[in-house]
Amino acid sequence: ILGVELDKRLVNAAQQNVRHFLSHDLVVEQRKGGRGVSKVEEEELEEVMGEFQQALSLLPLPLSFRVSRGPLSAPPLLLLPPPSSSSRFPNNITFIQGDYVSEREAWPGRGQYDVILCLGVTKWVQLQSGDVGVITLFKRAYQSLSPGGLFILEPQPWSSYCRSKTLRLRPEHFTCYLTNNVGFTSYRLLTHTGNQRPVYLFHKGPAHRK
Repeated sequence: ILGVELDKRLVNAAQQNVRHFLSHDLVVEQRKGGRGVSKVEEEELEEVMGEFQQALSLLPLPLSFRVSRGPLSAPPLLLLPPPSSSSRFPNNITFIQGDYVSEREAWPGRGQYDVILCLGVTKWVQLQSGDVGVITLFKRAYQSLSPGGLFILEPQPWSSYCRSKTLRLRPEHFTCYLTNNVGFTSYRLLTHTGNQRPVYLFHKGPAHRK
């Protein structure tokens, strides 16, 4: 799993989330194995989580961001994780800072990925880089997918755009553009989220993928 984000703060938040869930899993494993968490470890955990809650209250971020993004800090690891292969959590997750739509940056992994998620991103790409940026995003996603790969897209509605006078490719046109111009063979609507945004599933190559 590879996550790409332009904002370094969000990369750090994602990395902290991995650490948070790994810490939680280690505590669960200790208790399953009959080894309870020591009083010192519990006190350290409570102290860190208290600092975490205090830090959240000082962040200049909306509550919805904090809820949707998860913890921006994490308790310390209580034990070193046992050796595992690179295909198991957390060794199979990487987050990097980068501009996915910049022509100046070459991205590895052409034809390598089975699934690409693009959730609530297209509006910010268009406002930052215009129609060219979102077109580059779509084309790179297609090129990065292996044959039969899936592209899951959640576009924001046009009504939420604030600086949109120069934009021509509207969200309601994305499905046609992705199938007619980019190369995806088919798509279907998966669901509407709680924000009333549609979520689409696009197929590269064969429409039916087992």
